[in-house]
Amino acid sequence: MKGDAVLLGVNPQSADQRGAEAERLSDTFTDLACDFATLVCQTEDAAAEPLCQAGYPDFLDIARSRMCEVQEHGSALGGNVRGAASISGETDSDSAEDFAGVRAEIAARIEGSTYAYTTVGDAAQRAGYAETPETP
Repeated sequence: MKGDAVLLGVNPQSADQRGAEAERLSDTFTDLACDFATLVCQTEDAAAEPLCQAGYPDFLDIARSRMCEVQEHGSALGGNVRGAASISGETDSDSAEDFAGVRAEIAARIEGSTYAYTTVGDAAQRAGYAETPETP
């Protein structure tokens, strides 16, 4: 992982867009359980051997509840993603308000101490990741 960038946090706008995409896709889950039951019944009818046909009703009974769960989860996914994006945006906004002015206070404390204060740009230049600005 050396040299890889690590990003923390959520981009609320991007997450909301992905949630909107998931909501559009959730329409495909609307009749999933019914479509599944239809396919199982058609497969049962196509089975030539009575012994094979006998297993399909039991399989349908067992699997139908799972398909209903998949249908519900698929339909809820988009709303959940968009809701999480909204809450993340609110949290970012609240945090920004809470920490407004803190940077200047921290910088002032550091200037009065023996700790070195370095900007990200300075550190990148020293590490060779950014060009050193030309001096006039």
